[in-house]
Amino acid sequence: MLNTAEGIPFDPTAQQVLARQWGALVAGRERGNALMQAAGVRGLVRASWHRSAGAAVHPALDAAPVVLDAGQVAVVSEGSDWVDVARQSVVRQQQSYTGSGHVLTLFDHEARMLASDGDPAALDGLAEINFRPGGLWAEAVVGTNGPGTALATGQATHIVGAEHYCERWHRWHCAAVPIRDPATERIAGVLDISGFREQAHPHTLNLAQALVVAIEQTLATREVERRFLTLQHFTSLTVRYPGDPILALDRGGRIVGATPSLAPALAEALAAEVRRAEHLPRESGVPVPVGDRGAALWFPVLQGRTIVGGCLVLAGGATLAGSEGIPFRPGDVKVYARRFFEAGARDLGRLAVEVEPAVYDALQAYDWPGNVRELKNVIRRVLLATTRQVRLHDLPRSIREAYAGSCDAPSSAIDREDALLMEVVNSSTTMAEAAARLGITRSTLYRRMARFGLTPTRVVRRQ
Repeated sequence: MLNTAEGIPFDPTAQQVLARQWGALVAGRERGNALMQAAGVRGLVRASWHRSAGAAVHPALDAAPVVLDAGQVAVVSEGSDWVDVARQSVVRQQQSYTGSGHVLTLFDHEARMLASDGDPAALDGLAEINFRPGGLWAEAVVGTNGPGTALATGQATHIVGAEHYCERWHRWHCAAVPIRDPATERIAGVLDISGFREQAHPHTLNLAQALVVAIEQTLATREVERRFLTLQHFTSLTVRYPGDPILALDRGGRIVGATPSLAPALAEALAAEVRRAEHLPRESGVPVPVGDRGAALWFPVLQGRTIVGGCLVLAGGATLAGSEGIPFRPGDVKVYARRFFEAGARDLGRLAVEVEPAVYDALQAYDWPGNVRELKNVIRRVLLATTRQVRLHDLPRSIREAYAGSCDAPSSAIDREDALLMEVVNSSTTMAEAAARLGITRSTLYRRMARFGLTPTRVVRRQ
């Protein structure tokens, strides 16, 4: 009886049969099994009618609610990373739906219409039921309809005439296809082609699907470019923080890159935390919580105003036990030191590093008031100041003195660097002046002094 493609009731006879079922079941406010067992109604539509009835949608609804004004539509569109791409991707196909009694519309993931374009007569007619920008077409609000049901099911959906739950929508047909974000794999929105019911055709859904394929391919290409930007940022951070475990993630929280010092299991656990995060800061170098580890530094990768990826820097490394604030247990220092030397050498691109045994003995003899973080920072500085070999005289004087008592050996490169920095600080009136003389920001100077365990020999004003 149904002269359809895939059971979709395109012809007038099929619509008459469907209208009778709608009158008996939907208009009669039937629920439960009666709706789910309706003869001559597609399974997708029966299930949608059932959900609509469960949501207490009234079949005599006059129009959809308008939840966004023009200004709010513009704000939401600007904040939706895919909308401009979708518009650019479909403009070449404009002749396919304009002038033929159809309109093309875009909805966000909440079923709010963000854009519409097409045949003026169809636009005017659909505006009467608020099928226009700002209108809310969620299935739970306005019953069975193309975009709302596509969002509810996550599938391409073509709703024709009396398949709509509300009678005022029966004049129309809607072919809607979800658009998926390639970074998150979640539904970002919906593309819909709607028009007068008499002009419904199987090709309408095919066209909508083809347009969505074009949009998703463009989004995927852009995502590759964004991942490359993230990798560039990751590379620069490995130079800036040699030896630190660093994790690079795309916008969806998927791993783009990681330093060898970061264990794969920990990398995946951190990525999962980022995926669960409701908000990530736009500022660079901001501490963010990373479970039991405490905090890591977050460096977002921005494209315009959009966060397209980011990197986590775990200062102090992935500790073997405890945390950076817990004192070492007997024998721990040598274990940590070997690990940090190996990881730091790999991150600096060295095949190996030769460490004199006395270096480990000296590191073990030191008190380490800063615990794991201080050890990590010292080893990073030693590696930067040496090439293939690390000798006892490469360590800071304070560590050598803790190991061998008074130290008559020449100052190490680290000692000379610290002395230069502190000479500038102690001879400056303010910390701002000292930072300017060193060519760094005041906040960087404070971080460097804290990291190196340095304090001025006299009071230096902050300003």
